[in-house]
Amino acid sequence: MKTTIYHCSPDRITHFKCDRGTHFGGERSAIQAGRRKLSNIGHKDGYKGQETLYMHVCELDLTSLALYETFDKGGDKEWQREIRFAREEGFKVMVYHNKYEPDTVPSYIVLDESLITIKRRYEVCRCDPLYHG
Repeated sequence: MKTTIYHCSPDRITHFKCDRGTHFGGERSAIQAGRRKLSNIGHKDGYKGQETLYMHVCELDLTSLALYETFDKGGDKEWQREIRFAREEGFKVMVYHNKYEPDTVPSYIVLDESLITIKRRYEVCRCDPLYHG
């Protein structure tokens, strides 16, 4: 089974690296996460004044995979502990319901970038209603 997932970032990504686990979710949740990332790094030289986000529409190949099911851990430290455990158990994808973001579709943490195909990407600027959720 293949499913559509979204990842939004201030960076235009050509290839995902999942060494720390990469979070994906529904479109609205991805926009919210992208806005949060931009506000956290907007003061850095390469991002000053940037108002554009890049939405990456991806396909996740779940064919013949066992999913590591968990609940939302909240913070990075807790997630990294859970990701480490899932890797040790041999899982390549984690699934959970994000309790902090607006979508009701499952969120995923992908631990193996070979399972992700970027189907398309598009820019989302501050003037776009989608940017504001």
